[in-house]
Amino acid sequence: VTGLRYSRFSYDIGDNLRQPGQYIAEYSAAKWQPKVGLVVAPIRQVELYANYVVGMRSPTPRTEVRNSVASIDRVEVAETESYEVGATLRPTPRIDVDATWWRADNSNEIRGIPPGGVQFESLGASQREGASVDVRWFLFSTTRVYAGVSWVKARLLTPATPAAIYLPDIPGS
Repeated sequence: VTGLRYSRFSYDIGDNLRQPGQYIAEYSAAKWQPKVGLVVAPIRQVELYANYVVGMRSPTPRTEVRNSVASIDRVEVAETESYEVGATLRPTPRIDVDATWWRADNSNEIRGIPPGGVQFESLGASQREGASVDVRWFLFSTTRVYAGVSWVKARLLTPATPAAIYLPDIPGS
């Protein structure tokens, strides 16, 4: 399955505490982006899937409301390329097992200065990788048991300081 997605955002923000010209009042962007997915079921109990998506991540309204005009050149729209491969196994009619590996490449990571501060800056490109295994047991029609384990690794790819590869606010990255 292939597709083309149009993403658009627009902020028109009013700040009751600061005068106009001291904060970013309007911000907008739009992009066309591809999306591709594939699902193959070689046998009834096994589904294999893969996805590729390019998406846009805008600065959040929180970022914009708290941002000062001095930050405008340091914050930009980020493009994220996501890859995912996985399998769903159904060893019995009442048990599903999902295993997934994914990666997200983000063109622009944003952080507060200082964390929780009023200005924001772009940190550069980042990459997140993860994997998960989920098991669902349909014990009865009204009872389900779920277990899952996941792992995430997040790194800055183009840090301003060579050794500063860890992403702020992401434990264990």
